[in-house]
Amino acid sequence: MGAIIERIFLKEDLENEDIFFTVITDFEEALVQSPRLNIINKCLGNLDTNMATLCCDTIEQTFFMNEELENFADFIEPALEALYKQGIPLLQKITSIALLKEFVHRFWDSIIKKDNNNPDQIEEDDFDNDFDINELLLDQINSILTFDHPLIHSLKIYFLRDLCRRDFLTDDIIKFCNVQKHLLPWLRSFSWQYIKECRLSFNPYCCLPEYNEAEKGFMMFYSIGNKAPFQKFVQNIKKKPTLTAKLSLFGLLFVRLHAIRASREWRYPLYSETQSAKFVTKELAGINLSGLFKAIVTNLLSNKQPSP
Repeated sequence: MGAIIERIFLKEDLENEDIFFTVITDFEEALVQSPRLNIINKCLGNLDTNMATLCCDTIEQTFFMNEELENFADFIEPALEALYKQGIPLLQKITSIALLKEFVHRFWDSIIKKDNNNPDQIEEDDFDNDFDINELLLDQINSILTFDHPLIHSLKIYFLRDLCRRDFLTDDIIKFCNVQKHLLPWLRSFSWQYIKECRLSFNPYCCLPEYNEAEKGFMMFYSIGNKAPFQKFVQNIKKKPTLTAKLSLFGLLFVRLHAIRASREWRYPLYSETQSAKFVTKELAGINLSGLFKAIVTNLLSNKQPSP
C-alpha cells in the first residue's frame, strides 16, 4: 500500500513541482494546480486512521527527508499554524506534520555537535547555538509551542522522542532540557519530578505475544489522540479472544494506568490518564469478556477495586 501511495504522490509532484510545499502554504492554490489533491483529501477521512498515518510518513520520507534545515524556514510557521487552527484540510494538516517531523530532526542536528557521541557527558558548551534559523523564526516557534493544544503537545513530545533516537537516556534528556531552556523556553513545560515514581522495574506482560501491539496502540492514543491502532487491537480480541490477549489488555491497563495511582493522582487535561481510561472503558463495552473480568478492569480504571 505504501508503494502505491508513494507513486500517486510522486506523480502529483512530477506534474506540479513542490506541490506538497504549496499544500502547506496555500492549500487552495494547491487544489488549483492539482484538483486530484482534493479527492485525496476527502478520502483520508480523519487524522485518527492508519491511512492518514501512512500518507504522513510517505510524504515525509519522499519529499522532506533530504531537505536541508534552511529550506524549511518559509514553511515552519504555516505548518505550525496548521496544527492548531480550525478548519484546516486534513491533507494540509498531515503534510504539515510530515514537514515538522523532519524539521525536528534537522533542528537537533544543528544544535547538537556532531562530535558529541556520548550523551552522558552533556555540558552547556557541548551545543552549538549558531544554527541556520533566524531569530524571528525561533521566536515564532517558541511562542506557538506554548499553546495548549493536543497536536502542539505531541510536537513537543516528538522533539524529545528524537533525542531518544540519538541514544539519549531519560537523565540525558532532562539534562539537555535544563541546558537548552534559555534557548527553547517551552522545554520548561516538561515536569520531571514524577518521572521515576511510576516505573516498574520489570514488566512481566512484555513476554505475551499480543502485548506489544496493545502497548503501541494505547500509547498512540495517550500521546497524540490517535484511536485507530488501539481500536484495531480491540477488534483482534473480538475476533480471537485468547487468554494471552486478555492478559495483555489487563497488563496494559495495570502498567500504564493503575500503577501510576500507587504514587500520585492522574493528571494532565489532554490525551492523558483520565481521557485514556474513559476511552478504554468505552472500548471494553464491545468486547465479549466475562462479567468478572470487566468488573475488575472497570474498578481498576475507576480506582474502586477493593483491597485484597
